[in-house]
Amino acid sequence: MTSSPSRLLRIFSSKGQAAIEFLTTYGWMFLVVLAVIGALSYFGFTDIKDKVPTSCRFDKSFDCKAFHATEGGSYAVEIKNIDSKQINLTHFICGFPQTDELVRYNYTDIAFEPGESRVYYCSAGPLSTSIVLNGKDLFEMKAVYTYIEAEPLPIVAGGELIAEASDDTDLLAKYQASAQVPTATSVIIP
Repeated sequence: MTSSPSRLLRIFSSKGQAAIEFLTTYGWMFLVVLAVIGALSYFGFTDIKDKVPTSCRFDKSFDCKAFHATEGGSYAVEIKNIDSKQINLTHFICGFPQTDELVRYNYTDIAFEPGESRVYYCSAGPLSTSIVLNGKDLFEMKAVYTYIEAEPLPIVAGGELIAEASDDTDLLAKYQASAQVPTATSVIIP
């Protein structure tokens, strides 16, 4: 049973035609999917930053009660001591979007009672770069504290704030007026 060359040619040409049809069909489908993804991206449906809810949280000992951020990058948070012990908050370290620099605020001998709330203000002013925010951004915070009646070793509670920048400077001024006054301010470059 030998095959003639014309029969082999017919077998190979029909397989080639099937391959071309397959590539054409799925190639068009691939281009349509790319066009849909491009259109969604162009109209902003893939921008996940705006879909994330605003929030404020700390790892331990603190709960965020209120917060406010401005377009200039400054922000204020009202935190509550949810620990059962009295603490002494010694440093509040503020991180800002668009920069790696941190601002550390030092506080001395301020007893923070259980259930008590305090406002801490973080200014982007001491940074070497200016910050302009629009929309939502992530701010990182660290509260360094010790227990007044217990061990003198400092404890760090990390926190993060996802807030939408606002141009309401009056509200920020109210927060700033009620904020704790630091004894010193310094910029940390990691």
